[in-house]
Amino acid sequence: MMKRPKCINPGCGRDCAPLINKKVLIRYRPYCQTCFNSNRMQIPPREGVTAFQKHKCSNKSGILLFDCPLDISLLPSTKGIFNVDHINGNPYDNNPNNIIEWCIICHKIKSQKCGDYKSKKSVEEENYYKTIIKNIKKFKKGLYIPSQSIYINVYEREERKIYSRRERVA
Repeated sequence: MMKRPKCINPGCGRDCAPLINKKVLIRYRPYCQTCFNSNRMQIPPREGVTAFQKHKCSNKSGILLFDCPLDISLLPSTKGIFNVDHINGNPYDNNPNNIIEWCIICHKIKSQKCGDYKSKKSVEEENYYKTIIKNIKKFKKGLYIPSQSIYINVYEREERKIYSRRERVA
């Protein structure tokens, strides 16, 4: 059993809260229970603690090679919309350089394209993963500039799929 990680919020230092399903420990949350509750209820953390989550998708600059489709100005609340992701896939590594914040849409697409839930990734998934890891490292250092030549517009691709399905049915 690995050592229980510490809360990702700077200034906290408490042990992370366990995520339990049917009385079995699955893994640990990236936060202690106090920080998790304050984040979930969107109240400021206790004194001396800085919230890691800024409730902004890090993909607004196109790190994942597609535009973030979420417009938070249209939402009544950002509660539950943003997730933290461990870049190296290790949920016990709460180093701030290993954690990035995505909206739920970008997190889902990234997980599917990288094959995060597969034990064996395809070559395409591995290549995509390596590319976005490079982009994330540049982004963390403030050096990331989106390249238009590798940009993928998710909407256009989905529209093409829909139209091609309609043509086959007709």
